[in-house]
Amino acid sequence: MTDIYMPALQLWQKGNRREAIAIVTKFVEEGDVYAHSILARFYEIEGRDSEIRPLLEVAANAGEPKAQDHLGRICFDSGQLEEAKIWWQAAADGGLDLAFTRLGQLELDEGNYETALALFKKAASNGNEHYTFLLSVALAKAERFDEASDVLLQAAEAGSEHAMFYLGEMSADSENFEEAKSWYIRAAELGHEEAKSKLAKFES
Repeated sequence: MTDIYMPALQLWQKGNRREAIAIVTKFVEEGDVYAHSILARFYEIEGRDSEIRPLLEVAANAGEPKAQDHLGRICFDSGQLEEAKIWWQAAADGGLDLAFTRLGQLELDEGNYETALALFKKAASNGNEHYTFLLSVALAKAERFDEASDVLLQAAEAGSEHAMFYLGEMSADSENFEEAKSWYIRAAELGHEEAKSKLAKFES
């Protein structure tokens, strides 16, 4: 994202939504592709649903990956699964790691574990700790538990509070309560609410 959008985003964060929308609308009228995607996100928050898709289609057809991902999500939510897959594939081809996880989840839900794993591995390949955590979940669902455990530890060490929490759960299930507490503490320090609840039980 370039600096030209920052004034609008700062106004939005301060609650000056009308002014923010006016600035981004001007960019849209000038033909700025990425501005279409930003304005669509603003309208989504505002609940202006009928105005979102036309904006996204302009940006998505111009090859903007985040717009393609957003459009895929709208299609998925409205039951247009095949169209969602097309847009998410386009976003993935454009380098958006999040789109790989969305496609991977679809394959996982359909029981296509090897295809799902390949997609999650692509998402995790850039070192994002959350996507690495999702890969561990996919491995567990594919009953590749040793690999899942190794990847889960990798995600935790990279900073995923979700991975830390699940390592705590695994330790607790094995009755290794000191290790469980240690993982819960680490997850709680990063804001994981369930981990905080587990720690409260330890202390009660």
